[in-house]
Amino acid sequence: MPQLLSKPFVKMFTLVGEGPLKNQQQENIEFIARTYDWINSHGGRWLKQTKDWRYFAGESGNSNPSFASVGERLRELNPNIILTNYRNGAYTNQDALAEAAEVERQIPLAIAVYDTQTRLVRAVSSTDTTIAVYPPELVPDGMPSIFPFRPSTTSDTYSRDKSAYVSWIRLDDEIIRVDGARLNDEGRIELSVQRGYWQGEPMAHCKDARVLQPIYCGSIRENGDEYYLSGLPEGNSPQCIALCLDAKQERVLGVFG
Repeated sequence: MPQLLSKPFVKMFTLVGEGPLKNQQQENIEFIARTYDWINSHGGRWLKQTKDWRYFAGESGNSNPSFASVGERLRELNPNIILTNYRNGAYTNQDALAEAAEVERQIPLAIAVYDTQTRLVRAVSSTDTTIAVYPPELVPDGMPSIFPFRPSTTSDTYSRDKSAYVSWIRLDDEIIRVDGARLNDEGRIELSVQRGYWQGEPMAHCKDARVLQPIYCGSIRENGDEYYLSGLPEGNSPQCIALCLDAKQERVLGVFG
């Protein structure tokens, strides 16, 4: 008997190289929208207002009277289709500002995470809105006392850019929004949180459970500047927040009929 997966997956995924969709006939657009839930193109933009149309989900040209982009035409047929612009992440560094929020909304458990090396001080019930964690043993110079955590910088449900993002942790398969962080009198980090975020259900977690955080695509050069295609929160490049996707762990790239 098939077993119900406890983690999300995309029904059908395809990776597309650089270049426009060659067959832009309506029949083919309908086939793509009906067959695929996620199209990851190698690069470029699909939003209508951008100036570069060389890529898969870009402008349809004369093949469509409304001059809608391929991405817009797919969205008309499949409003939940995911259109990302890079092989390993939900980059919004190519003028596709909706991508980070799109991944957060539709496949949040597919966002890559790392072990912060912090642990829960005590067990957490499904209704707790304050979570205490031990601080990490090593804190880099110049980092705040609540490192590696930070509060969200937007009241919106999803991230908008590097200055207005949702900060979150993951305990087991629950994503938990962080609205506040402080160091208490006992030297523990207390997080003020919202439970069961982004499709998840609040659940109980054991004492000493691993605390996970998202991995962002980006890097800082030796001179302190952020790599220009990066998307680190509050980084100094002009690009926007970029989340890495963990396809192997979450089975996101699995092909299911």
